[in-house]
Amino acid sequence: MELVVWAGRFLLLVLLYLFLAQVVRAALRDLRPPAATPEAPAAGAGLPERPPAGLPEAAARPVAASPGAALLEVVASPGTPPLGRRYPLRTGLVIGRAATSDIALPDPFVSTTHARCVVRSGRVWVEDLGSRNGTLVNGHRIGGPVALRAGDRLTVGRVTFRLVADEQQVSTAEV
Repeated sequence: MELVVWAGRFLLLVLLYLFLAQVVRAALRDLRPPAATPEAPAAGAGLPERPPAGLPEAAARPVAASPGAALLEVVASPGTPPLGRRYPLRTGLVIGRAATSDIALPDPFVSTTHARCVVRSGRVWVEDLGSRNGTLVNGHRIGGPVALRAGDRLTVGRVTFRLVADEQQVSTAEV
């Protein structure tokens, strides 16, 4: 009987150490600075050219990357940021939980530096920065840089953005 008690204590101790190791690993991953921005692939290289589900082909045109030509609009949120809030896109825009992020989201499901938007080759690209919960484009988790199209939905944590490419709407966007 005494042997069973000691074995149980030993097993509990091992499980406690494994749990603590996972907590430390997760904390270090969130504290690590983001990796340098990799070059986005040339337009169409290795990426499926697809219209977003439910949108007509005309609405799925590539987004022009000129300044003021595109923005991210909040379409789903647990409260912060408010629905309808718009963020003008620029190259290197970082979305994350850190106060230093370009779009700071106070969401526990968002990593410190979660995703980055990059403007290259006349297109808007999004890439996950090694976040724990991943970045989704139109409901699909991405594994590398993905080209966005007008109307695409970008989900980071519990916040969903829609890519808008209307120059008239950008001039009235909130900053």
